[in-house]
Amino acid sequence: MTVVARSRGELSRYDTLLRFERGELRIEGAAMLLAVCRRQLYRLLDRLRADGPKGLVSWKRDRPSNEPLRRQSR
Repeated sequence: MTVVARSRGELSRYDTLLRFERGELRIEGAAMLLAVCRRQLYRLLDRLRADGPKGLVSWKRDRPSNEPLRRQSR
């Protein structure tokens, strides 16, 4: 079993998507809570269904920033 560390925002996103799946929230309410458009909400649901909770973790996590590279080129 893989342990996935998630931020509060990611936990909130997961909870909101589960509430939508159970029918407790409508699409407009869920999108407003997550501050995303309807289309993005469906993309998040697709990722959740395909990969489970780890699909909602930011893909940019643990990657170095590009900012130091930009400063060197100036």
